[in-house]
Amino acid sequence: MRELCRRLSLDDSFEPSEMPIPEGSLTSHILDEFMIRQIVDILPPRAEGYPWVQIYSSEKHGFSLATLYRKMNEWSEEMSPILLVIRDTQGHVFGAVASSALRPSEHYYGTGDSSLLFRFTGEYPHTR
Repeated sequence: MRELCRRLSLDDSFEPSEMPIPEGSLTSHILDEFMIRQIVDILPPRAEGYPWVQIYSSEKHGFSLATLYRKMNEWSEEMSPILLVIRDTQGHVFGAVASSALRPSEHYYGTGDSSLLFRFTGEYPHTR
């Protein structure tokens, strides 16, 4: 938080709820503002300050894994990291941050940033 304030040339008196959230993040049908702010807190430093772009949504694109991979292929590696957010049929929300686009592979790929997993539990206010 202090680093973000420094980058924005703000003083340290800002509360997290006053900090701007990433452009494009409020278009989510899964995440509310409170959840978005919690995710922003755990994102790797190289992901800070960039707009969020929705690449795939099962609501828009269906439930095909092949479609997810095809949509990922349309984005270059410079667009990473990738934030994957899932809401299951029981309403649980969880996800991961991947250092590069998701694709089928027989071998490991990515960097150490790929291992960031999260989940939200309980009712509002959510915990992670």
